[in-house]
Amino acid sequence: MDVRHVDMARTVRALATKINPNAKVPAVVQDGIAVFDSHAILLYLAEKHAGFIPRGNACSATMLSWLQFVATGLSPFSGQAIHFLHHAREDLPYAKNRYVKEIRRRYQVLESRLAKSEWLAGDEYTIADIAMWGWVASAGYIFGDEPLSAFPYRTDDEANVSAVGGRKSARSQARACV
Repeated sequence: MDVRHVDMARTVRALATKINPNAKVPAVVQDGIAVFDSHAILLYLAEKHAGFIPRGNACSATMLSWLQFVATGLSPFSGQAIHFLHHAREDLPYAKNRYVKEIRRRYQVLESRLAKSEWLAGDEYTIADIAMWGWVASAGYIFGDEPLSAFPYRTDDEANVSAVGGRKSARSQARACV
């Protein structure tokens, strides 16, 4: 029997780069087409299955703008806030403050938008809402005891960001994922 050492991390990385040059997840291969990055996957699947993307230039542009707001702001800043709050090897008050402050500002922008619209892109539930949902659902990991209702642009008791998270969580597809 010939026994050889296999560097699994290197092997997995080599295989992963065939799907995603950055060797990170998420990545999917469907019908021989490799797609990587969660937002690219959302766009690809929505276009492929003709769902969750509004039709019409104005509606589509609004959805793309809010999707990019999540992709380029809410997602990375939330990830950095979580890293510096919970996983950094040293306490870095500047980094914690910077990312939490920016996430708070981003939730205020979302709250303002959702005071005017049921969903991010308007009256229709889209992939922008899908992209936002995971971060909204885990906001407590960033804000601790500070509830999302701390972003009150409405006069009732429930903030708009919380309401969207609740409406999304109530969807049967979302319940199956949690």
